[in-house]
Amino acid sequence: MWGAFHFGRYSPVGAVERPEDNLASLSFDAGASTQGSYVVLADARAPAWWEGWRAGLRLTAARANRLGYYGLGNDTRYSSDSLTTAGPYFYRVSRTYVAARATIQRRVVGPLRALAGAAVERSDFRALPGPSVFRTDLASYVEGTLCSSSARINQHLDTAAIADLVAEHQAGAANHGHALWTLLTLEVFLREN
Repeated sequence: MWGAFHFGRYSPVGAVERPEDNLASLSFDAGASTQGSYVVLADARAPAWWEGWRAGLRLTAARANRLGYYGLGNDTRYSSDSLTTAGPYFYRVSRTYVAARATIQRRVVGPLRALAGAAVERSDFRALPGPSVFRTDLASYVEGTLCSSSARINQHLDTAAIADLVAEHQAGAANHGHALWTLLTLEVFLREN
């Protein structure tokens, strides 16, 4: 079950005929579910607040719990007997997503405009409680990629230290997720270049 909230304000254009809907607007939307998912969105736009300029800013934060995940690659097989009362989330993950986007435009001459914008996005996945195909796939991929004797990263970093990081993370003794992701990214870069 979901609950939601919306708030919006805008500054009307007035009696002047313009292509913009309003001078500026601000909206805030939020929603949450009883299953732990949520979304928060803030949007500010100023299409006609300053003569010749347009600006916009959007901030988003969301978490999708129980998102379907069936394995790495297209040939992963679904097995219905993997779903048990002890492991009801075997084919599910939780994805957290945050993003910020900003744009600014300046009219140069006539309909010609210069536009600049920037966007930052980040997604993070985590396994839900109990057995998980996501946890299993990721663990075997990390171990097979970073702990392999043919890993290119071994030429630059201490192999034993990497193996210790992987072992501690898999045993649950420490959370080295960000360090392991950085090492995986470096390994893939080294393989391709």
